[in-house]
Amino acid sequence: FVIGVAVQAHRGAPMRNAGHLGFRRAARHHRQDGAMFTHIDHVGIAVPDLDSAKEWYATHLGFETLHQETNAEQGVEEAMVGPAGGTGAVIQLLAPLGEDSTIGKYISKNKNMIQQVCYRTYNLDKTIEVLKERGAVFIGEPSIGTAGSRVIFLHPKYTGGILVEVTEPPAGGMPYKQDK
Repeated sequence: FVIGVAVQAHRGAPMRNAGHLGFRRAARHHRQDGAMFTHIDHVGIAVPDLDSAKEWYATHLGFETLHQETNAEQGVEEAMVGPAGGTGAVIQLLAPLGEDSTIGKYISKNKNMIQQVCYRTYNLDKTIEVLKERGAVFIGEPSIGTAGSRVIFLHPKYTGGILVEVTEPPAGGMPYKQDK
């Protein structure tokens, strides 16, 4: 699945055209002062076999599984993997619970590839309001994501071809990150 990731990262190049979203360079410190985005939280990669993917990241990159859960609402079994300690951005491995789930359909069309990039905010409601003012097109309404975070997705037609997730961590931060 490494080859698929490299190909999709190249195909994801249109994101550079999404500057109208107001994305900024990642802040050096976590900001809870109303800044829209603080940093990239994770990159989601769709995989058909979660255990095999976790093993590859552990064997080849030395990454640990920092968090794992089943999200039945979104039809996925997911694992957050990254360097020990979980600081900074991590990789979210997403395996379908069924072929008819969103991730299952994505894999049937695209194989193993980057499925989404997630940006962190500390005020999801305000971020949605600002993005709507800027013409954002969302997929659905805010929902519950990893570890109880609140999430919403921007439609790929609006973002230059890649699914963008925006996440607001739950109170107390993300359990797999030390940089809560």
